[in-house]
Amino acid sequence: MHKEILLGNEAVALGLLEGGCNVISAYPGTPSSEVLPYANHLNKKFNLQRFVEWSVNEKSAFELAYANAIAGGNSAVIMKQVGLNVAMDPLMSAAYIGLKGAMVVVVADDPGPYSSQTEQDTRFAAMFAKLPVLDPSTPQEGREFAKKALKISNKYEIPVILRLTNRVSHGKQDIEYEEIPKINLDIKFEKNPQRWAAIPRFRYLQHIELNNKIKKLANENEYSLKKYNDKNKNLIITSGCCYSHIIDSLKYLNCEKVDVLKLDMPYPLNIEVSDIINNYENILIIEETMPVIEYQILKYRNNVDGRLTGIIPGEGELSIDKIVKIVSEYFKIKFVQFPEFNTKSKKPELCPGCPHRSSFYAIIKAFPKGIYPSDIGCYTLGLNMNAVDTCLCMGATINQASGFYHAFKSQNKEIPPIVATIGDSTFYHSGVTALINSVYNKSAFVLVVLDNGTTAMTGFQPTPESGILNSGHGNKVPLKEVIKGCGIEKIHVLNPNNINEMIECLKECWDYSVKNEKISVIIAKEPCTLLKLREKDYKFIKIKINEDKCTGCRVCSDKFQCPSLIYDEKRKKVFIDYSTCNGCGVCVQVCKFEAIEIE
Repeated sequence: MHKEILLGNEAVALGLLEGGCNVISAYPGTPSSEVLPYANHLNKKFNLQRFVEWSVNEKSAFELAYANAIAGGNSAVIMKQVGLNVAMDPLMSAAYIGLKGAMVVVVADDPGPYSSQTEQDTRFAAMFAKLPVLDPSTPQEGREFAKKALKISNKYEIPVILRLTNRVSHGKQDIEYEEIPKINLDIKFEKNPQRWAAIPRFRYLQHIELNNKIKKLANENEYSLKKYNDKNKNLIITSGCCYSHIIDSLKYLNCEKVDVLKLDMPYPLNIEVSDIINNYENILIIEETMPVIEYQILKYRNNVDGRLTGIIPGEGELSIDKIVKIVSEYFKIKFVQFPEFNTKSKKPELCPGCPHRSSFYAIIKAFPKGIYPSDIGCYTLGLNMNAVDTCLCMGATINQASGFYHAFKSQNKEIPPIVATIGDSTFYHSGVTALINSVYNKSAFVLVVLDNGTTAMTGFQPTPESGILNSGHGNKVPLKEVIKGCGIEKIHVLNPNNINEMIECLKECWDYSVKNEKISVIIAKEPCTLLKLREKDYKFIKIKINEDKCTGCRVCSDKFQCPSLIYDEKRKKVFIDYSTCNGCGVCVQVCKFEAIEIE
């Protein structure tokens, strides 16, 4: 017996392997990123010989896992909530078609949001797709629900969604487990075009089948209901992490006059709920982040409260202090207010030595009045340097750059310099088709691919150019060759830390693009500074400020925005915070007064 403190995501990985998954695929995205690496760790530790893959995007990950499931295998695919948008196309069809083995779609939501574009609720997406969804409230439940999801999927031949939230994903709990046994699955693909390649008429019949599966699942008490107390006239209905917060809140309020009904499967709603709610006078539904349970309850009873009646806020994470306030006011319970702490928040910023900072600085120096569409990644923090004007979704920067160009051109307006930025991993994820589309439609702009050699924001997962797989080495997919294959003729590869060279290259590329009505690409290639610092032969450059030359112009601290360069208001000079400086030496190029020197 092995005992370990695991993250919720790690506990889910354990549950997936214990449940018999032979194929696990994912695309990284906070707060889901730790599931696949831990599955890979356990796979190697116990020599399980399961297939574990970082896919190029969520759609690819889903489709690979689904093929395994229709061949009788047990699959899991992992992503964050906005990643599910990318996989929605195959998800919707897979719900109709079904499968032969089992498939769990693990999706981590981000109420807050803390690291996402949206607060969307995957339980709502499950209801939209007509797929069952399990909603664990603790890491241990995450592990157990992963196994439960595989059983439901196998029994009903349907994908099952396991919905996590950031507090469950990144919470920790003692987990006991034994050595994970090896599996021997009967993998075979039985040809049946009427099912696996169904035409619309058969899809209609499959939809009828799907509706019947959902009705049967609504009768499965084993998967749905957990009650806390059963003696009052007041009831809270909830699911997921909110349950843990509610129990703690009731203990804090010393309240015994409220019962709690926890729904492990918030969709489909168990039909027994219709009888339970008739025993209560006051019902409050607390859930994150959409009224999924509330919409279904209204089928049986109108006088309930929650998001739809304005008792629960329509946005933001339901933290324990919020829940205490909501419960106390709704059920008229007196309590001592939590103390308020005045903390000063600090906005996130690019790391000291980050090569993206050099790229952004060069862009705004080359084109002070340009338009700068950008994308999803740590480089979105170019916002702080006023070098990012838009951030929509993965891969959108290229299509938006094209849209800006045609907007000005269609009205015969002077076209401002348009410089789009995208990370290397994001480009592989969803930039390729966007670039082909833009080339095909004769757009003109400069695309800067910020190539730091990794997926830095979510934990340094490899990109296709690296050729690194979980199982060792695969085939490299060179970034420059992919871009060339999209129809780009003018491609420059350079180190953005050579700022003057980068500025001149940007100007040359824009001149070429606007004259020839073509896209030019700069691959700003320099490894992530956090990876460089791990190398034994990293060359640290010691720099100093020559105070006699420093004029206090604040270009290095405010425009270049290196967090290790700090302006002293009293002395009107800049000083170096050596505790954070990693000695990249780029700032030496930035100071026109030559006040930053190599020591």
